[in-house]
Amino acid sequence: MTINGIMEEGILVATIEGRIDSVTSDTLETYIDVNVTDEIQGLTLDFADVDFISSKGLRVLVATKKKLGNRELLITHANSAVMEVFRLSGLLRIFKVEA
Repeated sequence: MTINGIMEEGILVATIEGRIDSVTSDTLETYIDVNVTDEIQGLTLDFADVDFISSKGLRVLVATKKKLGNRELLITHANSAVMEVFRLSGLLRIFKVEA
């Protein structure tokens, strides 16, 4: 997995490439711990090149949402397989996910 981030008007936009699974989710968690600071207004995760997310990856996203508090967590460009995982897990009620 690779993660590249840029700041756009106070929003951290992180582009993720690869699977988010039990092996790689620690990389995502570390990236978020280091880069999601009180100074950012929100976080956008670009999933255009993510083809799989595991339950451990979902737990990282839930923890990220808690860390952000009232700030927005937006997931963009989710493919149909990833959208189905969010739908089945009920997390579409918590996260704003765009295909």
